[in-house]
Amino acid sequence: MWRCRCDCGIVKDVDTSALRSGSTKSCGCLRKESQIRINLAGKRFGKLVAIRHIGADIHGHTKWLCRCDCGAEHITKSSLLRKGKSRSCGCNRTIASAKKRRKEIAGLQFGQLKVVKRLRDSTPGGVKWLCICSCGSTCIVSGSHLRSGDTRSCGCLFRRTIRDRKGKKNPNWNPHLTQTERENRRKLPEAREWTSQILARDSYTCLICGHSGSGLAAHHIRGYHWDIPGRFNLANGFTMCVSCHRLFHHEHGTKRSRPAQLHSFITKHAPRGRLEACLSLLPY
Repeated sequence: MWRCRCDCGIVKDVDTSALRSGSTKSCGCLRKESQIRINLAGKRFGKLVAIRHIGADIHGHTKWLCRCDCGAEHITKSSLLRKGKSRSCGCNRTIASAKKRRKEIAGLQFGQLKVVKRLRDSTPGGVKWLCICSCGSTCIVSGSHLRSGDTRSCGCLFRRTIRDRKGKKNPNWNPHLTQTERENRRKLPEAREWTSQILARDSYTCLICGHSGSGLAAHHIRGYHWDIPGRFNLANGFTMCVSCHRLFHHEHGTKRSRPAQLHSFITKHAPRGRLEACLSLLPY
C-alpha cells in the first residue's frame, strides 16, 4: 500500500498492484471529470428526460435531475440512466403493482363465494368485488381477502359453525359436569340465548345509567339460583352495564336478588331524568 498525492492535491492510499497495472491513475477526479463531460441534458431514458447535472454523491457518481412523463421530478445516477436501469420516477412499478392487484377473478369460486364482477376501485382496501354466496345472499369483499382465504362466505359459514358447536358438539364441552353443575355455572345454551334476547329487547342499553354498546349484562330480577321456574323468563330480565351490575351485587349480595332490591337500587342510583322510566319497566 502506497500513500500518493494526486495532481488535484488530494492524498490517497493506493494498493501496489493497482498502481503497477494502471487501473488507478488518480484519486477519482479523472472519473468525475469524464462523467461530467457526458452531457445527458434533454435526452430521454424511458419515461425520464434529463434536465440538468446536479453534482456527484459521496462515491463520485454523477447525478442528474430528471422529469418523468407523469410530471414528477426524480434524481438518479448517470450510470443508471445510460444502462437503462432507471426508466421512471417509480410510477412504472406502482402501475405494475396495481395491475397485479386488479387481476381478473370474475367467475372464480372462493369457498362458498362466487365472484360476480369488480366494483369501482376504492381505498383503503384495494379493489372490491361483488360476490354471491351459496346461501343466496350477496356481499362485497376485497380481492386480497378472497385470494388469501380470509373471507369464504357472506358470514353464514361462521354462523353455522357457531350453531353446530352448541352443547356436546362444543370442543370445550366437559362431560364430567352434571346437569345441576352446568345450571349453577350458567353454561346452558338457554342461558346464553336468554341473555341475548334481554339485551336485544332493551336495545343494548343500560336501563339505569343509559350506557349503550358493549360491556352489558342481563340481570335476573328474581334470583337465578332460587327462582328456578323463572330463570329464562324474559320478564325476569333487566339490562345493566357491568358497572351498575357490580354495584348492585356489592350492595345487595349475590344469589338472593329480589324485585324490591332492584327498586331500591334504581331509586338510589338512576339519574333523575331516567328514574320514572326505569321504575315503569319493572314487571314485579
